Amino acid sequence: QELDNGLTVAASLDIDLTKNNAGSLGAVTTSDWVVTVSSETASLAFGDVATAASTFAFANDMDGGINDHTEDYDGGDDSGILAKASFGDFSIAASTIIDDSAAGSTTTGAGDNGATQIAVAGSFGGINVGLLSVQDETLAGIAQDDAMLVSLGGTFGGVDVTLNAGNVNDVDRMGLDLGYTVGDVVLGAYYMQDDAAGAEDMYGVKATYTAGAVTVKGYYTENRGNVDGDNEYSVAVAYDMGNGLVINAGLIDGETAGGTDDDQYNYIVADYNLGGGASFLVSYADANDDATANSNDIDTTLGGYELKSGLTAQLKLAF
Repeated sequence: QELDNGLTVAASLDIDLTKNNAGSLGAVTTSDWVVTVSSETASLAFGDVATAASTFAFANDMDGGINDHTEDYDGGDDSGILAKASFGDFSIAASTIIDDSAAGSTTTGAGDNGATQIAVAGSFGGINVGLLSVQDETLAGIAQDDAMLVSLGGTFGGVDVTLNAGNVNDVDRMGLDLGYTVGDVVLGAYYMQDDAAGAEDMYGVKATYTAGAVTVKGYYTENRGNVDGDNEYSVAVAYDMGNGLVINAGLIDGETAGGTDDDQYNYIVADYNLGGGASFLVSYADANDDATANSNDIDTTLGGYELKSGLTAQLKLAF
């Protein structure tokens, strides 16, 4: 809702309906509620928000160990505050998390806040520069490791380059992401070095093909998360029907060190734009990893969806 003073107020809420083993309606829960007040150059959001880290230009898996959403914290039900502002070619984002757990700290109980993050970004003559600072937080419900990362990016000779360097939890880390467009195909390669004891260099390749309404993407990663022998590949396709309906399907298959094939995910998503800010989504995801099968943390290769295992129907409305 746009106010007379140029501010816009928006609110969103997900209502989840579940089916029990008897086939009847089970629990009705709510999640992902966000209230936002925004202007042309700034915004303030409260609820199940992303953190400041979500605005930082990470090079592939350099975000490992850094929470970019309130649901990444212990319990997944904390609330947060995210403030963003832009000034010409510069922007800043700051976030803090409110511990909604019953215990909270030993002195004040639930309602403690912390886990502060600040991200700054700017552009200088075609070079994109970013800085991310993550505060060390020891409160159990919103614990996070400290981090300090810088990002440099730009296009040089047709090659898109993103370089990150810094440390996470006092461990030095460096990552490089490259992309090059050849006709309808975007080719990419990535590399990450982590100085933690026993860590192996991670590297991989990726490719995305787009032709009209069809997009196909694939990637292969060796030593995922800098763990020796932890590898993963994925193939996904998306098709825009042209009438507001987008079909997205994919396969993600990985193995941990020792050759255990324990994290394979298959999914299909139908996302229909109803207009006026409303949409209806139906998805089915199958995961053979017990932890993921009972969570909502199945990230799609295309589309940016975060799916729950099994069949899900989701209606989003705008007021």
